[in-house]
Amino acid sequence: MYHCFVFTPALVRLFLLAPVFVGMLAGCSVSGPSAPGEDGHVHAETGRADGHDHGPGEEQMSVTLWTDTLELFTEFPLLQAGTPQRFLLHLTHANTGLPLREGELRYNAEPSGGGATIEGTGLMERPGIFIIEPVFPTGGAWNLQIATAAGTVVLEALDVHGDGESHGHDHGHGETGHTGEIVLSKEQQWVVPVITAEAVVGTLTERHPLQAMVPVTPDSRSDAAAPVAGMLDAPLSGIFPKIGDTVGAAQALARVTPTAMSGESLARESNRQNLQALRAELAAQAAQAAGDAAGVRARAAQLASALDRAERLYDVKAGAKRDVEEAQSALAEARAAVTAADARASLAQQALKELSGDAAPETAAGATLITAPIAGRITTIHAGIGAHVDGGQAIFEVVNTEQVLIEAQAPELLAPKLAQPPSGMFEIPGAAGELHPVVPVEGGPAPWMLPYVDDVKRTVPLVFPTRNPDGLLRLGMTLTLWADGQVSAQALKIPRSGVLDENGVSTVYVMLDGECFQKRPVRTGASDGEWIEVLEGVQAGERVVSGGAYAVRLAGTASGGLGSAHVH
Repeated sequence: MYHCFVFTPALVRLFLLAPVFVGMLAGCSVSGPSAPGEDGHVHAETGRADGHDHGPGEEQMSVTLWTDTLELFTEFPLLQAGTPQRFLLHLTHANTGLPLREGELRYNAEPSGGGATIEGTGLMERPGIFIIEPVFPTGGAWNLQIATAAGTVVLEALDVHGDGESHGHDHGHGETGHTGEIVLSKEQQWVVPVITAEAVVGTLTERHPLQAMVPVTPDSRSDAAAPVAGMLDAPLSGIFPKIGDTVGAAQALARVTPTAMSGESLARESNRQNLQALRAELAAQAAQAAGDAAGVRARAAQLASALDRAERLYDVKAGAKRDVEEAQSALAEARAAVTAADARASLAQQALKELSGDAAPETAAGATLITAPIAGRITTIHAGIGAHVDGGQAIFEVVNTEQVLIEAQAPELLAPKLAQPPSGMFEIPGAAGELHPVVPVEGGPAPWMLPYVDDVKRTVPLVFPTRNPDGLLRLGMTLTLWADGQVSAQALKIPRSGVLDENGVSTVYVMLDGECFQKRPVRTGASDGEWIEVLEGVQAGERVVSGGAYAVRLAGTASGGLGSAHVH
């Protein structure tokens, strides 16, 4: 018969010193000898079909403990010094629920009070299952350290009886320890896989799930259209774009050669000639203004020299004061003329620049270029080389999702409870429970809550500009936005994925030991989308099934339980 012990992080260093203590912690046990051929495990070949070779009525114990990376579930007999003691080790990656498949396993043991150590290696019977058979030379309390590539675990203060000592048999056979146990062997758990997480106390930001979408904006999707009617051709580079090509803003994508005898082309040619004439006139005016400015600037320099000479003659009593005053007046007029001439030249240059900017880009052959309106990737091409296109016809579609908007709708009554400015995380369809941060756009607008309420939906729009480096967000998609609310300083929390709704009752499955679970109703509180507060039903330090909970539920509801084949 087996007695199962669960070691939470708070109990990892408990002492297993007395058989009476073994009986106090006994739970999820099955009385009676092992039945050959009914064991769900695959263990060492020892001549018995079940692989345990305990003998009728032989006492067995099991211990479960965790590190950050590793879960150990081990079964072993009541320990005796002087003979090999068989430890059956089930090693699981804590983060994935999968068995340890590779790497060397080594162990060493030493008395708790210090002394000579023993060491050895473990034999892997199959992925996840290892066997060690240490020989404890003396009785007493021993610490057994097991080292693997995935981490190290320590069984402390194992009670080893000396040669000739007998173990007491008051193990509490009449005590069940727990009620409503569900048995699921490690081999079955690894197939699912089953993952557990510790119930911990910590801060919890309440988040509220809101319906949201990724809208299309001019910065995220835009068409490159033909500015005039004509024949479509490759740009001067000779490379016509393909779907999927990455392009830069204002990059030349194609050119349009106006069709001969086209009324639109004739009108455009007339406009082009008028523009060229206007540009020439403006250029002449700009040059004239620049020349006038240069002339009056030279005249001002001469008058400044004349004023200087008049002032020096007046200082030595060789000139009249009136000459100085006339020179000052002439210089002031010249400087005013310089300012006016510079202003006329500047206006002429600005007009010429604006007129040039309004014109469509042209090639040397008179064809008009089609340029990319935004940077991004080409997703659609509506016409190819040689096709006749109309003015204004969309030729290329360019999409850029490196930066997108998430637009959410918050119920009117919930809006005052949300953080300001808004913040949160998003959850995309098909990946329930996987939350991703909203990453602000550097130098871009901050998230904000619009200052109005939709008079039909009675909701307040929230806008989140966000970077999208992994491409998870797609234009037009719907998603869930978990908007931040109030922060709870201290809350007992477990992963949200561990809470199942069973006929309207929030339910979790707690691991009592490596192959034993218990179904519990819980009362939950706030959630941040990943974690959820537990107000009743779970204690800090307990392990809750966070992945594969439905398999454990099935084991509890199936006739006899899925784990009933595992008989010790």
